[in-house]
Amino acid sequence: MHDRQSHAKTESYTLGLRSHSEFALCHENTARVSASLGWRHAEGDVIPTRTLQFDQLREARFTVNGAPISRNSLQLGLNGEFDVHKNASIGLNYSGEFSGGNTSNAGSLYLKVRF
Repeated sequence: MHDRQSHAKTESYTLGLRSHSEFALCHENTARVSASLGWRHAEGDVIPTRTLQFDQLREARFTVNGAPISRNSLQLGLNGEFDVHKNASIGLNYSGEFSGGNTSNAGSLYLKVRF
């Protein structure tokens, strides 16, 4: 297979704010919360399209379209974590990206063990 354009040129920039806070719950337990809010701007090949062809059959070309990338989007991140032991903590994480037509959401629950 052969692709005349072997690379895509996409650049993105993010401008935003981050906040972090830590506070004591009881005895030796600590809780941490953090949040981020940002604006992401993408430039370049934001609609990824490739035209491919077989090496032996140059006339048989086909086009593959990728998922479009938004030029401007809002990014949001939230995280909460607290200690359950002096060497372990559990947390909850959320990240999202919102724009006209495209939305991405992700969440996770995690256990962190220090040794």
